[in-house]
Amino acid sequence: MATLEAKDVLRSADGVTSPVGISRDGDRLILSLSMSPEAVNKLDQLARASGKSLDDVISKAFVLYTEAADANRKGKAVGVAATADVLETQFVGF
Repeated sequence: MATLEAKDVLRSADGVTSPVGISRDGDRLILSLSMSPEAVNKLDQLARASGKSLDDVISKAFVLYTEAADANRKGKAVGVAATADVLETQFVGF
């Protein structure tokens, strides 16, 4: 596994250091995110409604974003369908 260094901190499009701070805890990375109170409240609501942890919700969001971006690059449509029978890929566990 690669080691993250100060130069690896994410940067925004204008070259300013991102509000994401990264530190290491064993084999896990700890991210410190700067979010608006509204975003934190929404994240908490989503976690509570699904009985999941904040980590679980963020991890699932990452997977969804990764899959959606990959599908988009392949020229596929990404969205919500009225029924599951028309889906090529179905996400479960929400």
